[in-house]
Amino acid sequence: MRSTTDSEFRYSKLKTIMNRIKKFLVIGPVLLDLTIKLKNRKDFNRKMLTVSIGGKGYNVAHTLSLFGAPVSLATIYGFDDIGNYLIRQIKKQGIKLLTTSKLAARSGVCMSFIGKKGDIILDKVDTEIFKEEKENLEIHRKPNRDK
Repeated sequence: MRSTTDSEFRYSKLKTIMNRIKKFLVIGPVLLDLTIKLKNRKDFNRKMLTVSIGGKGYNVAHTLSLFGAPVSLATIYGFDDIGNYLIRQIKKQGIKLLTTSKLAARSGVCMSFIGKKGDIILDKVDTEIFKEEKENLEIHRKPNRDK
């Protein structure tokens, strides 16, 4: 008979806790991740490009969904092709996407160039959409009357 490992025990315990919780709400960013794995610095072809969904909000929601937890995600995305792609992919994975801000801005994108040894050569994130939303919230915030 096979004995239970420490990681199997922790997984079982976590699964039990998650089954007691009825729903999870994750609030956070979603990005389109573009990863390019270079064999050398001169050659590039499309086969080296991997497209996936990332961002802290998505990563947490996705991990919870892998455990079978009912999860909803509240995020912001752009009114563009990337935003539409992100929405479709998130819904396909069974993550409930709450009605959130869809802005007239570019969706967040992260582009990474990875060397042949797995080292990060360049990692660039475009998160202007999140800065724009923060500015919108500050404009609409009611002034503090206690001052």
